[in-house]
Amino acid sequence: MDQLWVPHLSPEFEKRISQTVLNARTTQEASGTQLQRAEDTLLAALGLADWTPPEPLNYSARASDAFAAGRLDAQYFMPAKEQVRQSLAALPGRVLGDRVDSIRDIFVPDRAPPDMLVRNYDVTDALVPLLDAEKEPQAAGEIGSIKKTFKDGDLAISRLRAYLREIAVVRTGDDIPSVGSSEFIVLRPKRGRRDISPETLMVFLRATPAQTILKWCQDGSQHPRFSEGDLLSIPVPDAVAGVSDQITTIVQEGFAARYKARQLLEAAKRGVEIAIEDGEDAAMAFLDKAEGAS
Repeated sequence: MDQLWVPHLSPEFEKRISQTVLNARTTQEASGTQLQRAEDTLLAALGLADWTPPEPLNYSARASDAFAAGRLDAQYFMPAKEQVRQSLAALPGRVLGDRVDSIRDIFVPDRAPPDMLVRNYDVTDALVPLLDAEKEPQAAGEIGSIKKTFKDGDLAISRLRAYLREIAVVRTGDDIPSVGSSEFIVLRPKRGRRDISPETLMVFLRATPAQTILKWCQDGSQHPRFSEGDLLSIPVPDAVAGVSDQITTIVQEGFAARYKARQLLEAAKRGVEIAIEDGEDAAMAFLDKAEGAS
């Protein structure tokens, strides 16, 4: 590292770069604020804004329930899970499986041309609630396992470790095929049932009530998973549809802020490169144009 050449740039230029990076950070934080605002709007519509999971010291379940569920682990019958499920089911609505289809289409790399380009998403990509076209495509020949396929407008949900909330809206466009980990459950709104947008369903499934259900549906220790059946049986009240347009707008504003933050950060990096290669005047002109466009 002591041999690494560090360019000497003027204080004015360094200040400009610092300000651009700060703007990127502030804009990124605004993206997270929008997602929280969307969740608050949803919970208020459900009357669950102040709900917190109960934590009893002991509880019991009927043997018939255990046999019906095919589960004997105590966590599956946590009172918090049943309480929130009943609260959601008490409102007019229908279960998730009546609103969406589970898409099980797969991509087998060995059956595709080796040079075919696809966007390949891992479950960790869904830590950010948007899978977009910023993902660099890769050749099918470089992919070593079977993948799930999804399309623009789908919802990708990792069944691994519910607490990570790896749930994302797919907004990639369909010019290049999109595939992802086999751990994804892929949901698509049913034909004729588009009163709840994918963005709104993403917020609903990331929110505390649905997360409480999924948390106590997990099975396993090292790699805990919830089942597709447990996911699709979550009640989704009609009240969610009532605020779907509002939530969609809020979420899309958050996505736009996240994109702008990335553009600003890239502009700062490119600005430094231009300053080294062509001088600070050219770099300043580039930053003026880039920040004006973003």
